[in-house]
Amino acid sequence: LQRSDLGFDPANVLAGFVLPPPAKYPSPESRVAFYDQVLERAQALPGVETAALTSVLPLVGGDSDMDFQVEGAPPPKPGEESPVTWYRVVSAGYFKAMGIIPTRGRVFAAKEPAPEVVINEALARKHWPGQDPVGRRVRAGGGDGPWFTVVGTVGEVKHQGPRAAARGQMFIPYWHVPEPGVNVVLKTTGAPERLTRPLKDAVAQVDPDVPVSRTAPMAQ
Repeated sequence: LQRSDLGFDPANVLAGFVLPPPAKYPSPESRVAFYDQVLERAQALPGVETAALTSVLPLVGGDSDMDFQVEGAPPPKPGEESPVTWYRVVSAGYFKAMGIIPTRGRVFAAKEPAPEVVINEALARKHWPGQDPVGRRVRAGGGDGPWFTVVGTVGEVKHQGPRAAARGQMFIPYWHVPEPGVNVVLKTTGAPERLTRPLKDAVAQVDPDVPVSRTAPMAQ
């Protein structure tokens, strides 16, 4: 288990969870503005190489899933289920902070206005077997929302533990789908636990009513 390829590098990474109060941040736009400021202040901390956000951390056991549509695919027949993927809402720097290497294409740029997503190889194999999924489009959550263009793929990040089989995953920019709460992830130049207090102070400078909980090094 200790030698398992986790699909990411936990070394020198600190994580902490923030949950802006819904009454104070009721709209997606207000949450995006809060997360923007948290990222900016976290990135400026001494000893931080890359600051990032993610709605779901690897190895936590739980996960978020959603229905989605593949452009050009026939709709599900009566009684058939729609395609389902695990998803996480992330910032552009998440892949660099966690050492997740693109296998095809690229990751999305910071605050890229066009709807773009990154998927893992398991999702690519299932819906585009033997094909390059880069440039294909999906509609997250079904319904009549925007079509997201797949701009790149990554390998298999173990979200359900080192023994877990690969499952389809989709990475969505946080400014398009701002979750109610996110994990702040810091790739550090030294011992990550030393950034615990500076991270809490940085978030308090944005809003003293928002604590940082569940802080821990990813290696732990």
